[in-house]
Amino acid sequence: MSFGTLIVDNNGSHDYHDPRMADLPIAKIFIVFVFVLILLSLASAGWSLFRRGGNQEETTTVKALTVRVALSIGLVIVILILSALGFISPNG
Repeated sequence: MSFGTLIVDNNGSHDYHDPRMADLPIAKIFIVFVFVLILLSLASAGWSLFRRGGNQEETTTVKALTVRVALSIGLVIVILILSALGFISPNG
């Protein structure tokens, strides 16, 4: 039974590639979870912007949008790291 492929490049270095690592559902679940958090933060900002008034609520909107931007940047960084480590792979 084979669980992976031993890859040897022209320089003679060895790399073990396990194709099962790209099928880990925990990475995909994590990405979807963070994406849902981003959407909830955006909805929260929209709710506080359009339904509530006053200066204090403007800071709530700014905080919600700041959280959304931070989550988005963090998600991009996590996707790049997971891709570099081989835990996720592009389908295209």
